[in-house]
Amino acid sequence: MDIKLNPSGVVFDEHRHLYSLNGKPLKGITGMIGRQLFPDKYADIPQHILDKAAEYGSSVHSTIELCDSLGDHDNADPIYQAYRSLLFSEGLTVIANEYIVTDYEHFASPIDVVAHDKDGNIAIIDIKTTSKHDGEYVSWQGSVLKKLFCITNPHLADKVKSVYTVWLPKVMYGKPSIFKEWLRDESDVDELLKAEIEHRKVSLVPKESNNALSLTDDAIAEFANIERQLAEAKERSKEMRDGLLLAMKENGVKSFKCDRFMLTRVIPSGEPAYTLDTERLKDEHPEIWEEYKKEKKQSESLRIKLY
Repeated sequence: MDIKLNPSGVVFDEHRHLYSLNGKPLKGITGMIGRQLFPDKYADIPQHILDKAAEYGSSVHSTIELCDSLGDHDNADPIYQAYRSLLFSEGLTVIANEYIVTDYEHFASPIDVVAHDKDGNIAIIDIKTTSKHDGEYVSWQGSVLKKLFCITNPHLADKVKSVYTVWLPKVMYGKPSIFKEWLRDESDVDELLKAEIEHRKVSLVPKESNNALSLTDDAIAEFANIERQLAEAKERSKEMRDGLLLAMKENGVKSFKCDRFMLTRVIPSGEPAYTLDTERLKDEHPEIWEEYKKEKKQSESLRIKLY
């Protein structure tokens, strides 16, 4: 799929970690988001631990960028293979790594990975190596990156559908995972950027809601991701069950056993199966229905619709 990204023209000085466009300095968004929204995020963590974490994160980012750029997709590095597997699970194909986006006036930042899905929709992917997934922070970061991407690539603005975090922690903190992040309202993103430009503290107006329930951003992101992954797992499970059953039938296999599970074909006996037409029974023989019906207590449940 041929998707062209516009070059931003931004120059990045890696040693001083500075961005510029035609000689004009531009601000990065990581420091801005930290100052405006999460000033105490790392306040209680010693600097030597932060430095060590940053070193690990830089190593992971460099490995991914190098392997993707060289097309070395079979590289044996376990972190890289975990990253590739997570992208594959979402049907994502890499377009670019460390792609710099900008508003051409005030801000610039690299997107770790720009990818597309099978329908040609754009996904913005951030790679995190932190000890935990911080859904609130990355939702802000991803939303700002999306805005800058659309300014840099107006021809693709309507194609940017998703922002993901690929979480690649050290083994002690958990297993690699991919999260589809919640995008902030564009008005909130605009206010954040405007506040930084005007050298003032951001002032976000709470959205009016008739809902009495209040959930943290982390809870919202975690629940949405769990439900989405569960739905996808159920669909994948059905596909695999159908495929395995077909393979067993075609090869005349009645059971299969390995060290992880056992499969057994449940073959119909040949006798007809019956169900009771309860609606017809109630209409035509209400006295029988009344005599034999049993009350079934219903529990309260939750209907979920994902966006």
